[in-house]
Amino acid sequence: MALNYKISRHFIVVFIALGSLLLLSNREGRDVGNANAPGETGTTCLNCHIRGPYTPVFDLLIRDGAGNRVSYYLPGQQYSFEVRVADVSAKAKTFGFQVVPLDEDDNFVGTWSQLGSRVRKIKDLGREYLTHSAPSSTGIFKAVWTAPEKDLGNITFYLAGVTADGEGASIGDNSDTTKFIIPSLTSDLSNIKFIPLEVFPSITSDRINVLLDSDLESLLVFDIHGKLVKQFHDLPLGNFPIDVIDFGAGSYFIQGFGKDGIKTGTARFLKF
Repeated sequence: MALNYKISRHFIVVFIALGSLLLLSNREGRDVGNANAPGETGTTCLNCHIRGPYTPVFDLLIRDGAGNRVSYYLPGQQYSFEVRVADVSAKAKTFGFQVVPLDEDDNFVGTWSQLGSRVRKIKDLGREYLTHSAPSSTGIFKAVWTAPEKDLGNITFYLAGVTADGEGASIGDNSDTTKFIIPSLTSDLSNIKFIPLEVFPSITSDRINVLLDSDLESLLVFDIHGKLVKQFHDLPLGNFPIDVIDFGAGSYFIQGFGKDGIKTGTARFLKF
C-alpha cells in the first residue's frame, strides 16, 4: 500500500512538472504551425486555451513606406506588418498570436525581418511563422514583411490569437483563428490615381471615421463575403463618420470611388 502511494505521488509530481514545462514553453509561442493553415495537423490554440470569458477579435495592418495602410501588395516591396489581438470585453490581460502567409498553392511566401518586441520566427512545414516570444499586454505585434519578387496572385495570412488571463495556465483563456486575403496589384499604376482611405478606429463597436482629403464620388461598405451593406454619395471633404452599431460582428471593407468611377482606395475595419 505504501509502495503504491509512493508511486502515485511520484507520478503526480512528474505530471505536474511536465505540465509546467509545457505551459512555460507555450508562453513563448509554440514551435510548430498552429495557425489553422493548410497542411498543419489541425491542432490550434483552440485545443488548449479554453473555457475563458473572452471573445478574441483580430486586425492585420499592412502599411507601405509612406505609412499608408494598403489592401494589396506590390512584388518585392517592403511593408510594415502589425497584428492586433484584442478581447471584446476588454478584460483579457495578455495576448499571443501566430501568423503565416501562403500563396494560392499553400506555399510560404515573402520574408520576415525587423521583428518587434515579443516576436520571434519559427520554422515548420517548410514555412516561417511569426509567433510571440512572450505574452503581450497590448496585443500588438510588429515586423517587416517583404512581398515575393513576382506576382503570385492572392496571398492569405492565416492567423491564430490567444486572449488570456495572465495567470500562466491555458484553462480560463480563449482563442480563435481567422485569415486575411491580400491580392496583388496588377493594374497599370500610371493610369490610376490611388487615393488612400484612412479609417479610424480600425476596431470599433459603434462608429468609424473616414478621413476624406480628396474628392470621392462614393463610399461602399462590404462585409467579408463581398456583400454590399451600405453606400454613401455626395461626400464632403474632411472627417466622415459612419454609424456601424447595427452591423454584425466581423471584418468589413470600405471601397472609395472617384468621380470617374475608378476605384481609388480600400480600407478594412473590425466590428465587435
